[in-house]
Amino acid sequence: MKIILTLILFLSTIFAQTTLCYKNDTLENTLDKDVLLDGGECLSSYSRKDMIRDGWKLTSSNFIQKGDKYNHIFVFAKEDTSNVRVLPKLYYKKTYTKIEQTTQNTAKINLAYLKVGQSGAIVKKVGDKYLIVSSATVIDSNKNGSTIKFIDIDLLKQEALPTSTLTPSNGDTFVLNHLYNTSLLIVPNTKAKKMIIENYNKQNFLSEDFFASYLKLTNTPIPLKEDIQEFCQKQQIGTIYIVVRNNLYILDALSFTIIDTIDIAVNDGRTQMPFYTKIEEIEEGIFGGDFGLGTVIELASKINLYDPDYNPNENKTNTKQEVEQIDPNEKFDDYNKHYLNMLGKL
Repeated sequence: MKIILTLILFLSTIFAQTTLCYKNDTLENTLDKDVLLDGGECLSSYSRKDMIRDGWKLTSSNFIQKGDKYNHIFVFAKEDTSNVRVLPKLYYKKTYTKIEQTTQNTAKINLAYLKVGQSGAIVKKVGDKYLIVSSATVIDSNKNGSTIKFIDIDLLKQEALPTSTLTPSNGDTFVLNHLYNTSLLIVPNTKAKKMIIENYNKQNFLSEDFFASYLKLTNTPIPLKEDIQEFCQKQQIGTIYIVVRNNLYILDALSFTIIDTIDIAVNDGRTQMPFYTKIEEIEEGIFGGDFGLGTVIELASKINLYDPDYNPNENKTNTKQEVEQIDPNEKFDDYNKHYLNMLGKL
C-alpha cells in the first residue's frame, strides 16, 4: 500500500487528476473489466472499462490476498487538458431526402438552411438495386427548403462497369454530405496537423503523403484547385481541410466552396512547400495556369516560390542556390498567399 500511495503522489505531479478505486473480498485474483469499482471517482458506479472510456488512464493495478479472498486496487489518472485548444464540434451528418420539382438541371429538397456549396449524390432505385445517377450541389437555401443543381461528375467512377444513362427524377433520393467523413488535410506544419487530428479524431483524413505522391507522379510541385479536385474525386474524398494563417477552412471537395471557417491560432511559422509532407523532391514540370497573381515559374529543385510577384528576380528561373537561400518566413508567407489566393481570400 505504501508503494501505491507513493505512486499516486508521483502521478499527481504530472497528471491533473489521480484517483484510487478498489474492490474488496473477491474470490478471484483477476477482476473482470466490467465489474463496478468502489471508492475514488468510481463511486460503485463505474467499472475499469467505464473509467477508461471516460478519459482516465489506468496507471497501476494490484491485489492483496487475505485468506481465500482478494482485495483489488486500481489507480487511474487523467491528463491536464487545460492548455489544449478545443475546437468547435463539426456536424456533417449524412442526410437522406427525396427530390421534387425536378428539371433538367435542378431539383427541390425539403431541407432548410443548408450552406450553399454543400454537395451530395442522387440515388435512384432500379428494381431491388440502388444506383448513383448524378451528383448535386446546393445553390440556394432558406427556411422553406433548398435548391440543388445536378453536376455531371461520376463520384464512383469505375472503368470496368457500364455507364448508366439514367437521369434524376422526382422521388429519387438526395444523400446530403455524401463522402463528407473522408477528408484531405493540407497544413503548413506538424503542430497544425496535430491540432486538427486531435479535435476531429472521428474524421477519416487521408494521409497527406498520398497526395504528395500523386503530385510527384504528375510532376506538379504546386497543386492548383483542379489538381486537388481531381485527386479528391479519384480517392472519393468529400471534404478538404486547409489550414492557412491561423484559420481552418473546410471545403466541399466537389464544389470547392468554403462551408466552414474556424479560428485555430496555430502560432507556428514553420512550414514546407507545397504543404507538410514527408515526401521530398517533388520535381517541377513546365506548366502554366493563372494563379491570379502572375505566371507560374519553373524552379530547378524543390519549389519554394512559385510566382514572380514574390520573387525579387522577376521573370527569372530560380537556381537551386537561390532557392536554398530563401528566408523561412518568406516561404511561410508563400504558403499562405498561395492557398489564400486559391480560396479567394487574398
